[in-house]
Amino acid sequence: MSNKLYNPVNVLLKQTERVPGVAKDRPQGKDEFSYVTDIYDRLVDKLASEQSRQAGNENIICSYHLRKLVTDSTAITAEELRSFRERGYLKTDLEWPFVLGVIKVDDYKKLKNTRGLDLKLLQFAVSNIVQEVVSEVLPVDAVDLREEHFVLLFDIGKPDEDTYERISASMRKAQTIVNDLYHITFTVALSDLVPSYGELTYSYERTLDYLQYRMNVGANAVITPDIVREKQDNHDAQIPPELERKLIEGIKSGRQEQVHQELDRIRGVISGMSSDAVIQSVVHVGIIIKQTIREINQNKVSPLTLDLRSVDGLVFEKETLDEIFEAFVQILGAIFVDHKAVVENKVQVIVDTIKDVIQSNYANTNLSLQEISDLLKMSPAYVGRIFKKVRDHIGGRLYQRGPSAKRGNPARKKTTGRSTRFRRRSGSARKATSSSCSKSVSARRRRITGSKKSMGM
Repeated sequence: MSNKLYNPVNVLLKQTERVPGVAKDRPQGKDEFSYVTDIYDRLVDKLASEQSRQAGNENIICSYHLRKLVTDSTAITAEELRSFRERGYLKTDLEWPFVLGVIKVDDYKKLKNTRGLDLKLLQFAVSNIVQEVVSEVLPVDAVDLREEHFVLLFDIGKPDEDTYERISASMRKAQTIVNDLYHITFTVALSDLVPSYGELTYSYERTLDYLQYRMNVGANAVITPDIVREKQDNHDAQIPPELERKLIEGIKSGRQEQVHQELDRIRGVISGMSSDAVIQSVVHVGIIIKQTIREINQNKVSPLTLDLRSVDGLVFEKETLDEIFEAFVQILGAIFVDHKAVVENKVQVIVDTIKDVIQSNYANTNLSLQEISDLLKMSPAYVGRIFKKVRDHIGGRLYQRGPSAKRGNPARKKTTGRSTRFRRRSGSARKATSSSCSKSVSARRRRITGSKKSMGM
């Protein structure tokens, strides 16, 4: 009876010997059932591992076919495209008009150089969030091209006038979520309607050109074909000469506020240009700034110490016009700081010199503004403006010297009294002299008039 009951268990144990690796590493079970359970757990783990490996291989194959579809769509047949959908590679129907999008994380180069940041993993997370948000509105597929960007394929169904607005709204929602979670931004460029999958590669390359208009509109933007067409229809490719002239005048005269205003106006003009004209205009602004600084340095004893080579690389280092013109402001800000420091140092030198002259000649009754101006070889008007800065110093010196002189030497007391009363007495003398001169002139005129009457003239 016991043998009959145990026989099924014995058969099950013999079956486990067929499992690879059991003889080499036999499980240590307390009894036959725990032994069989251990073998079963091993088989489940091995099966899961194999399924994961196959899924990984399937993902690799899927990514390969989708990359080929985007980069070489003319080589894909209709049968292959249908097989992609049957095998689950694609959720979108590309045999009907659809929209393509290109997404790029902003400040990619800066993030790439950030230590401890896995940019590929971050890009994968952005892709998943975008797909989840957009799929609430319409089917979408994401294609990782292993570049600095990835591609989205939107199944729009029957196109209508709200198609791009629906896509744009979902993209802006995804941008907000990504920024809240990871504190980064991304920009997306949307293509024109793609008639069918055969035009996919051409539309992809054209949409990459649309992405260049991030320079115009700024980061964290959704660039639609209407925005691009508006810029392309603007045939202005030059900065108005009047704005250039005012910018140059502001830099040379050291008017910081004027320079900032003109830079804002120039940036506004450039932002409305086509992408090629934007690059040319930004380079031109850099040339204007460099030439103006060189002209300033030619007329300065102490040239401005600026690395003008940094101006040349801005158009390649920065991603938006806002960043480029902010760099222009910083470069020119160094000029204004330097100019202000030079002016302040120059004025301070003159002030110190005037103080020294007054301190050395405070008792000189003939010391005047004209004499100080002649000594410094400057105009009296200019020295007079600076003279106001040392007026308190003059009173302080007289206060310090006057009482000490009175307390010390009686002879110096009289000298100090004369020197301090000199301006008042000389002033009254000038008035008396002026009055006497006026009286003599009037008497002379009366004598001449009387003589003419006596002669019958």
